[in-house]
Amino acid sequence: MLADESRLKILLALSRDGELHVSALCELLGDQQPAVSHHLTLLRMTGLVGYRRSGKHNFYRLESGLIRDLLEQFFADTGTGHKALQFEDFSLAYKRK
Repeated sequence: MLADESRLKILLALSRDGELHVSALCELLGDQQPAVSHHLTLLRMTGLVGYRRSGKHNFYRLESGLIRDLLEQFFADTGTGHKALQFEDFSLAYKRK
């Protein structure tokens, strides 16, 4: 589940920004809404992500403080507020707001 670049980016964005609308996640990922919604559905099924419905809009959030804490540990502040993880096929950068 967490070996996918898009799903990791979604989790990082929700950890950093809190609750986000699917369109904001699409913009951050540079992906189309159906692809992002698919990833969000998988993350919801595992219990990592929850959502709140407001009219026709869904706003997504991390469901567990544990995953937020884990991401914070992965990207522990080195004094610059910026950290990156390198994977075999991609890298992820995390910058705190």
